[in-house]
Amino acid sequence: YRLGRAHTSTIAKADWFGHEKQMFMTAGYDGNLRVWDAERGESVHTFNIRDRIYSFASSPQRTPSHSLIAAANSAGEVRLCDLATGTSAHTLCGHSGGSMRSSDLLMADSATRTGGNLSGLSQAFAAATATRRQGLVADSGGVWSAVFSPFDDRYLATGDSEGVIRVWDIRRVDACLTVLDQYLSASSSLSARSGLSLFSHSQPAAASRGVEDSYGATGHDEGVVSLQFSDDGLYLYSLDRDGHARLWDCGRGLANTMVAYEKRAKPWARTAGTSADAGGLQNSIPRGGMQTVIVPGAYAVAVPSGPSVLLSEVRTGRALPSLSGHFHNVRCVTAHPFRPEVYAGAQNGVVLRWAAWKGLGGSMEPSTTVPVDNVDTWSDYSSDGDN
Repeated sequence: YRLGRAHTSTIAKADWFGHEKQMFMTAGYDGNLRVWDAERGESVHTFNIRDRIYSFASSPQRTPSHSLIAAANSAGEVRLCDLATGTSAHTLCGHSGGSMRSSDLLMADSATRTGGNLSGLSQAFAAATATRRQGLVADSGGVWSAVFSPFDDRYLATGDSEGVIRVWDIRRVDACLTVLDQYLSASSSLSARSGLSLFSHSQPAAASRGVEDSYGATGHDEGVVSLQFSDDGLYLYSLDRDGHARLWDCGRGLANTMVAYEKRAKPWARTAGTSADAGGLQNSIPRGGMQTVIVPGAYAVAVPSGPSVLLSEVRTGRALPSLSGHFHNVRCVTAHPFRPEVYAGAQNGVVLRWAAWKGLGGSMEPSTTVPVDNVDTWSDYSSDGDN
């Protein structure tokens, strides 16, 4: 069935509601998070966030009591929406915000009407506001990615446009546990002293103080477009806008494991035959997050990279054969929860599926890079996948 015009603006993400396959969710730049009945194709509830929603997350656990959906938005906030009550239960603040709300616009308008008696800061603010209202500046700040831990759904990781990754315990008043620092490894005394672990139901008192100590820390130098926990919750994988990936140890202070990934993704590379002015690089760079996936049971991460999908071993960074077949940039990728299959969708609306993988010692090697669906007869497919 077709849902018609589900949103009035760009749809940023669509996903199932945890393990509940009778419901799925969509969210977009119109500020609405909508929950749908998959059988009837009808919207059962809409949360109006007011700000652009770049990503959202629901608990991957089979916990009937967990009805929260975390919506990452352009105001630098994460709104916790409770499907059980139909309300926004809580707001997690601390990230930087990139959008201007209606209250900001009213403030600027009031300042403009004062007859020019403005300070330099106010004048700059009013000018910036006017520019944004005219659509001359891309409003792309805020929180871009969010994911719940599969081990304990009280823990939530979020990443923003400035490369900051925060980890939250949503059941605490002082919810932010820590800010990840790309320069702190497991051997660092600061990281080891915190004793922070996402496998503990009680965190040390030093964890809260660590947030203040980590002021200015960043997980990446660019905006964080994707966050993924491994199936067992042992590791957190992060990817930034420039294609750099990092792996964080969830059991040892959320330290940087310093894994060097052999292949660097190019999520928004220009495809052949396109230009910056004709649907090429400039038009293909999305605001906000990007969908990646850790293939269940494989410890392999699949990342869009131009028209291909890069595969890497999560724990070692070793490059696996890439998946090719698309002729336009891949915008999203996911994996079947029970079968060794990877699905990827490109910006021209084509979805390809790759299968026939062989699992060896916890890792996965593709036996072929040819998509089993929508196979064309004019492309050259390389058995090693490196194009």
